[in-house]
Amino acid sequence: MPAVRTSFYLARETQARLRLAAQQLGRSQTELVNEALETFLRGRPTAELRSIGAGEDGALGAAEVKRWARARMARGAAPGRPKGRR
Repeated sequence: MPAVRTSFYLARETQARLRLAAQQLGRSQTELVNEALETFLRGRPTAELRSIGAGEDGALGAAEVKRWARARMARGAAPGRPKGRR
């Protein structure tokens, strides 16, 4: 999966501990942060889209919109209207 550059702030002590751990393990700080975040996020529930299809207009089915929305969220795309069957 392609990497995306992200910036965030750490407490000085946390950053110092991260730097030391990376040196001791011979790994980059980025690797350790990614591993920690993946461990934290693994198994956590994802957002469930509950209102899709509630106002179905016949042009788009609920299942079609749900697949479209999940695909867009997975790749971090900006919202927009899916193409309907016309």
